[in-house]
Amino acid sequence: MLARKPKKSNNNKIVIVFCVLVLVLVVGALTLKSSPVSTDACPESNMYHSRYDVTLSAASKLEYDLEFATTPPQQEMGLSARKCMPERSALIFLFPTDDKFGIWMKQMYFSIDVIWLDKDKKIVSIEKNMLPDSYPKIYYPSSDARYVVELNSGQVDKLGVQIGQELSW
Repeated sequence: MLARKPKKSNNNKIVIVFCVLVLVLVVGALTLKSSPVSTDACPESNMYHSRYDVTLSAASKLEYDLEFATTPPQQEMGLSARKCMPERSALIFLFPTDDKFGIWMKQMYFSIDVIWLDKDKKIVSIEKNMLPDSYPKIYYPSSDARYVVELNSGQVDKLGVQIGQELSW
């Protein structure tokens, strides 16, 4: 009887390709997880479709790209679920009346500074370096406010603002 020569198996090649693919995916995932989020490299977001060519300024004259949260859903969401915010950006909550509007860090990935302003845009309260893991704590201003400004952590110090100063946009 004639013996047949066994066919070459591609199983070894498939196993090697599979192992290399898994290794690449694992290394990629570990690299992404260990990489710190940099606000300098943060892609610009136009989440609310209301970015304007205006600036937030104080005595220091630093300028910021602004987004406005004007509707209740936008205000409830705030910066939640964003991975970062460009360094010179701010989210401003515009409320129709004065109140003690609370800010929380639900689903936040980066720390922020918050400034509460009255109807004349004078600062009534400041909270620096609000950490993502502070949720479910709610931060409230010391007095009623009309506007709330959220900035990347450290920006209040860079602006050099204090309670009683006026901001403009």
